[in-house]
Amino acid sequence: MAADANREVGEIIDAMDGKVGPLAERRDWIAVSEWESFSARFVLVQAGSLRLALKLGTNWDSDRVVFVAKEIGRVRELLSSLPGGGVVMPEVFGVLADPPALAISYVEGDLLFDSLSTLDSAELTDYLTRCGRAIGAYHTAQPASAVGSPEPFSSNGLRKVARLGGVTKRRVEAIVSSLHNARRYQFSPNDILVDHDENIVLLDPPHFSKYDYVHRDLAAAFVELHRGLVGGYQPGDTTAQARVELAQEAFEAGYAETGPITLDDAVDRLAIGLFSISRVLGVASGRFRSGQVHSGLKALRWALWIRGRLPRERDLE
Repeated sequence: MAADANREVGEIIDAMDGKVGPLAERRDWIAVSEWESFSARFVLVQAGSLRLALKLGTNWDSDRVVFVAKEIGRVRELLSSLPGGGVVMPEVFGVLADPPALAISYVEGDLLFDSLSTLDSAELTDYLTRCGRAIGAYHTAQPASAVGSPEPFSSNGLRKVARLGGVTKRRVEAIVSSLHNARRYQFSPNDILVDHDENIVLLDPPHFSKYDYVHRDLAAAFVELHRGLVGGYQPGDTTAQARVELAQEAFEAGYAETGPITLDDAVDRLAIGLFSISRVLGVASGRFRSGQVHSGLKALRWALWIRGRLPRERDLE
C-alpha cells in the first residue's frame, strides 16, 4: 500500500493508550490491506511476522471507542466461561480516542455467512449451537434495569406489526408487558468467522448501550441466517427451508442453555416472528423505493410466509 497509509497507521499506533502485547514495544508497522464494514474501516498491519488489525470507527465518537474496548474485554471473559467453549473474540492491544481506533488481534479463517451453504448438517448444528450459547449468555449477563427499558419505537413497532399479524389489541398489550429485554447485541452471521482451529470468532463487539427485547435481537439473527442459507430475502424451497430450520433449531438449543428465556413459549415465538416480519417488510419497502420491484415482491412473499407460521391466538392462552 502507499507510503501515506503506512504513515497513517504508524501515527495511530504511536498515539494509542494502554498498549500491550505486540504494541508493547516499538515496531515499524506496514499497512498491508484494508476493508470496510458498516461502522468501521479495517486496516491489516504487519511488522515482521506479526499481524494485527486496526479498527477505525468511521461513525464512532471518543466515548464510543472506549466503550467498545471495555465491551470486548467483558465479552471475552464471558465467552471464556461458556459451556463447551469454542467461541472467542479478538483481543484489544491498544485504544485511541481521537480519531477513534482500536488495535485488535488479526484472526484468519472463513466468514460463517459465506460458508453456510457448504456446511454439512453436523457442522451447521455445531456452529449455530455455539453461536446461540454466546448470545444467550450475553443477554443473560445484561438484563434490563431501572434505566434499561426497551426503546419506545420497538414497543410501538411490535404493536403495529402484531395487528398485521392478526393479533388482537388486548393480546398485543399483554405481550408487550411480558417480554424479556436485555442489552442489544445485534448478532449477525455476517460478523462471524470460523478460524483454522474451528473456533467461532465474534468479529464485531456490541456497540450499543441500549436495551431492547431479546426477541428483536433474535429475529434479526434469524432473518440474516435465513438470507445466508436461502440466498436472499425470499422464501426458500423445501431443501433450503429444511436447512434454515436445522440452523435455527441449533441456535435456539444453544440459546436455551445460557439465555434468559428458552424460546419454547408461544408468546416468545410470536414476538420473534413479528419482529422478523417487521425487518423483512422494511427490506421489501426499501426494494420497492429503489425500483427493485421483483426483489421487493420476493421479500413481501417471505413476510407473508412468516405470518402464516405465527402461533395462533388460542395458543397464547
